[in-house]
Amino acid sequence: MKYLSVIIILLLLCCPSWSQVFWQRAVTNYSKQQYLSGNQNWQVSQLGNGWMYFANNKGLLEFDGVYWNTYPLQHEAKARAVEAVGGRVYVGGLGQFGFFEPNIYGQLQYHDLSPKEKSASVINIWNIHLLDDRVVFQGDDGVYVYYKGHIRHIRCERGISYSNVIYGRLYAVSRDGIYLLVGNRFELIPHTKEITHEKIISLLPFHGRLLAVTSHHGLFVSSGGNFLPYHSPTDVLLQGKQLSCADINSSHLALGTLQDGVILQNLKTGNVSRISTHNGLQNKTVLSLLFDRENNLWLGLDNGIDCISFNAHLFFLDSRLSPVGSGYASALYDGVFYLGTNQGVYATSSPLDINREVSTTFMKGTDGQSLGMSVYDDRLFCGGRNYFVMINHGHLTSFPLRGVWNIMPSHRQPHILYLGTYWGLYVMKKQGGEWRLIGKVKGVGLSAKTMLVERATDAIWIANKEKGLYRIKLSDDHKTVLQAKCYNSKLLPKGNNVSMAEINNQIVVASRQGLFRYHYAADRLERYVTLENMLGGSQPYTYIHQDSKRNIWYASQGMMHVLHYDAIHHRYYRNQGEVYLAGNLMDDFESICELAGDRYVFGTENGYAMLHMIGHYNQQERPEVQVRYIWARGFRDSLVYAHSIAGTNRKLILPYRDNSIKIEYSASNYDRSQTVLYAYRLEGPKSEPWSVYTTSHSKEYTDLPGGHYVFHVRVITTRSSKPIVTQVAFDVLPPWYLTWWARLSCLFLVGLFVWLLIRRYRQKQRQLITEGLQKLEQQQKRFEAESSVKDQKIEDLENEKIKIELRSKSEELIRSRMNVVRKNEMLQEIKKTVVSISNAINEDNLPSIRRKVIRLMGQIDTNIEHDDDMEAFQTSFDAVHHDFLSLLRQRFPNLTHKEEMLCIYIRMNLMSKEIAPLLNISLRGVEISRYRLRKKLKLKEGTSLGDFLQQITNDSESV
Repeated sequence: MKYLSVIIILLLLCCPSWSQVFWQRAVTNYSKQQYLSGNQNWQVSQLGNGWMYFANNKGLLEFDGVYWNTYPLQHEAKARAVEAVGGRVYVGGLGQFGFFEPNIYGQLQYHDLSPKEKSASVINIWNIHLLDDRVVFQGDDGVYVYYKGHIRHIRCERGISYSNVIYGRLYAVSRDGIYLLVGNRFELIPHTKEITHEKIISLLPFHGRLLAVTSHHGLFVSSGGNFLPYHSPTDVLLQGKQLSCADINSSHLALGTLQDGVILQNLKTGNVSRISTHNGLQNKTVLSLLFDRENNLWLGLDNGIDCISFNAHLFFLDSRLSPVGSGYASALYDGVFYLGTNQGVYATSSPLDINREVSTTFMKGTDGQSLGMSVYDDRLFCGGRNYFVMINHGHLTSFPLRGVWNIMPSHRQPHILYLGTYWGLYVMKKQGGEWRLIGKVKGVGLSAKTMLVERATDAIWIANKEKGLYRIKLSDDHKTVLQAKCYNSKLLPKGNNVSMAEINNQIVVASRQGLFRYHYAADRLERYVTLENMLGGSQPYTYIHQDSKRNIWYASQGMMHVLHYDAIHHRYYRNQGEVYLAGNLMDDFESICELAGDRYVFGTENGYAMLHMIGHYNQQERPEVQVRYIWARGFRDSLVYAHSIAGTNRKLILPYRDNSIKIEYSASNYDRSQTVLYAYRLEGPKSEPWSVYTTSHSKEYTDLPGGHYVFHVRVITTRSSKPIVTQVAFDVLPPWYLTWWARLSCLFLVGLFVWLLIRRYRQKQRQLITEGLQKLEQQQKRFEAESSVKDQKIEDLENEKIKIELRSKSEELIRSRMNVVRKNEMLQEIKKTVVSISNAINEDNLPSIRRKVIRLMGQIDTNIEHDDDMEAFQTSFDAVHHDFLSLLRQRFPNLTHKEEMLCIYIRMNLMSKEIAPLLNISLRGVEISRYRLRKKLKLKEGTSLGDFLQQITNDSESV
């Protein structure tokens, strides 16, 4: 009745569009483009260190959990069989067989075991087995037994189509029955002829008996010397299928088909499932199967390789294989599991069934991205970009609102719901048993992507990337804002999305700047150092949530983490390597839905993931970790170290030119649901502490100084309690100039140089003594000559000094003469003025005035020097300036006296404003006189008048 009611609800709520989806196991796909080899993979084998080997069309294909390598066979033969044992990997192919073994450099090298005789023809090898201490290569006509370096061919007259070692004995399927290898011959097992008519493709151990898998007629089990049909729940799925391979372990039987993937039977519960392209595989044709030591099932496909993790506790609802889309929200309500995706809301009635088909239907009226879901008051509220609906036991109500991020109840008034939307805060109220939309709260206009309602005070926290983080208190009628305060600071700036949760009665804000908590008494946010330390330190957080069991979930650096709460001892603890969904979370849209039975559903980029926590920490096989490669970085990277099956004992010594290196490491973990984290440390002259754990599996170093180094790397996974550590040692040689031979050579050269210096010094001393007297005599003569030269130079300098002093005094004399000339000219002018006055007042009644004027003119005459003053001035000027005036008159005889005086003043470097009073003319008159003078001197435009007059004396001096 319960499931019937669920179906009725789905039919009422959902549109006719429905589809089949799967909560599938973790299936990892390795495409041909990833492993870069041939498409078909015919057999699978696992080495003791966890590495996987595949018989591929292009040779031997190797996978260590991170890196793929292909090793070709001779003549590029196709590999058909592989068996990894100890330090070797045995391979067989078309026309040859042999083994790969590491050389001294750690790289796999092929050794051919095929018979060398010309008469011997090697048939194709289809299976390889380890039988005691012998290696058996099964071909078409028999087997080749390799023992202590020798090959023995044991023929089977009827040929062999399949073989396997079961319970320590080699069984071979032939056309006339099943044979057993006894010593060096095959013996037919009685009553097995009929079963071989069914084309056996696999023989498996099965509860102490043999299980024969046929290509078209199902399964048979040995009983009392006969093979009887084995009927199981797989019979229905096997109808019409052609089987190609099979494998078995303690819990599962796997049957590979050519048309429809792999069929799985749980041997403990009898449950049967089918995994094909619709729920995880990349190809339907399965050519080979192998359960590895961690119960992962490897599938060699016609095109690619897949790995199914049976120990995984993460199951996926993948949008790449179903139509649901990316996961933004989810909720379990009334027996129906709802999925809020980027397309809208889907509903499924079976959220917990693993690897079974689940009907998923799309809900009407929810087109567009889902934003949030909340179960409250026995109703489901769904908010989306284009809708806001409420589901009440089969009845869907749509409200005239869209862009609803959050739906949260009031803790003090259960009949009130707060809605955080694109445009602010809205309120719903339950009236008369029905929920009604009241309206928008005035004063809250920011988008409420992140929202939280305090349990103690009913205050509302709203975070907005652009506007910041606010704490709001509403009025009693929930219509207006009474108080709003922003809590951003330098420690918590605006511009970032945050996540909020109430954890152990503390308001906690998770941001990319770390964790903060609200201090009620101080009314401020403060760093939550205690919780940060519990979560692994300060780091960028994008999500935080506390579930009903008080576990704290948080997202950081694209991974989901959990801090567990021990309810018995009342303490928190964290498994360092326990991280989930690395690189698959919805950034800033993380969501968790808690289900019964310790199950949690997470929204992911590709749909949803469900985690089952029960028994999650049971220790499994520890993955192997190894340093795979060391590359010397340069113009072309060169491989200097390679770790293969058994590594290498060769001491790694790097020349100084290769002191920039890249180290690559890996862990043999194949479970998609687990996240592998690496940390590293370099010990040596350039040491460093342990790094933080990351998913990166390589590290580069540049310019390492010479010395001995040890590189440590440790790995931790989701289910490993302790890290796994490995290391590799290497030496970097010092530069050539720091080597012992370079130092010895340098010491020798220094000694030789010192000896040569001493020898040279002594030779010089003898030579100096020999040449000393000659040099003294020569120096005496040279000193006398130099003394004579110096005396002459001193005399010349003194003469030059006298000339300079004479020229200076002459300059002063000239200036003095000029003053006298100017005075005489002035007196001449005064005299003229007085004469004119005298003439003006020559009247009869003024005889006395005339007498006085006559007396004044007499005094002026006595004070005016004679004309020889100008001649004396010109003579003095020529003496100082190398006959300047005489040369000027010779070259330009038509110059007036006033023009000659203008030339003299210009030659004396007087300015126009100084010349004007000397010539008793205005400044404008000086410029006109200069212009007329240039024309008489016939100067070109641009030629300086002062330079031209200077050149007159210079020319005379040069002549």
